[in-house]
Amino acid sequence: MKPSDERDELWDLLGKAPGRAASPYFVRRVVNTVRAEQQARAGGFMRWFRWVAPISAVAAVAIVWTADYSARLKHQEEVALYNAYFDKAADLQSLVVSTDESSWIASGN
Repeated sequence: MKPSDERDELWDLLGKAPGRAASPYFVRRVVNTVRAEQQARAGGFMRWFRWVAPISAVAAVAIVWTADYSARLKHQEEVALYNAYFDKAADLQSLVVSTDESSWIASGN
């Protein structure tokens, strides 16, 4: 038996088989099944990423805001300390000047 004879018998047999027509919704069903499988595969990482990304963004904003707030508070404390030091120095200067004036007046000049 030649291989071409086998193929002829196969094609004859296939030609006798009843034909089947595809459903009009066949393509839609296949596409929906493929999409469902793709979503199931990508669901693990994307589900995790969907929650982690916003949480990490909020955490980053909170950290930056806290650092900025503490820097402002520290700066305000430094300014208040400088002002207090400056006020003390001004008081001492006025005390020295008044002492010098009183000694100048007392000496009679």
